[in-house]
Amino acid sequence: MEFELYNQPSQYLLTQQLPTIFNNQQDKQKVRFDKKIKPVEFSIDDKVLYYNAAKVKQWSGKLDLKWKGPYYIHDVLINGSYKLRNLQGHVLITPVNGNLLKKYYDQQNWQPMVIINNINTTSSIILQNWIIDRNIIFKISKIILQKSNDYSFLSTMY
Repeated sequence: MEFELYNQPSQYLLTQQLPTIFNNQQDKQKVRFDKKIKPVEFSIDDKVLYYNAAKVKQWSGKLDLKWKGPYYIHDVLINGSYKLRNLQGHVLITPVNGNLLKKYYDQQNWQPMVIINNINTTSSIILQNWIIDRNIIFKISKIILQKSNDYSFLSTMY
């Protein structure tokens, strides 16, 4: 049966050329994929979050946090791996791959800001950096309701 396949020269050439064709296509796909990837590099003392990869395959911890931290970068190792240090100064034993890290942005410098547009016609509230207490929002909404009788913005707020 095998000998019948190789009797025709086109099939024989095809079977010989298939591995090189596949390898060429895979190389082209790799080049295209690598163009899209933007490597993120961290420096020492950057604050990062560490992805909790143990939670990926579990169904029980659906609402658990997916990121641990924040941690500081303690040391930069080869091939994109890092040594981490927690906030108390203890260095983690195992190095961590850079793919499991993302930059941590502190909320200490965030300032709550309320922007109220067009109180007379349509009332809209844009809350940035959602740190404002619900009581403050309720007081602001009361003030707006007293100045204009437009209740449509309440449905988007809560």
